[in-house]
Amino acid sequence: MVGNENCCAMSSLIHQIKGDRADIKVKRSWNDGVDTSIVSRKRVTGSQLDVHFSELAAQYPFGFEAFDNAQVRHAVHYDPLFLRFAK
Repeated sequence: MVGNENCCAMSSLIHQIKGDRADIKVKRSWNDGVDTSIVSRKRVTGSQLDVHFSELAAQYPFGFEAFDNAQVRHAVHYDPLFLRFAK
């Protein structure tokens, strides 16, 4: 975050994210005590830095962390997560 003691804003609101990082979109919602993040991007981006989700029958391991403004112990998922495409 950037700002002074009276006002703060996330740096991503002030400085637009560019390049490969800008390909990822996240939509968050809070409903009945459940915080949900929906992450999306193209399956095949054309970038040599990205995993290409071109094999729909495969499963892809990934990690997810949410910055929750804590100094330590952010919202981390320690168990393995796998992306699987519906048939």
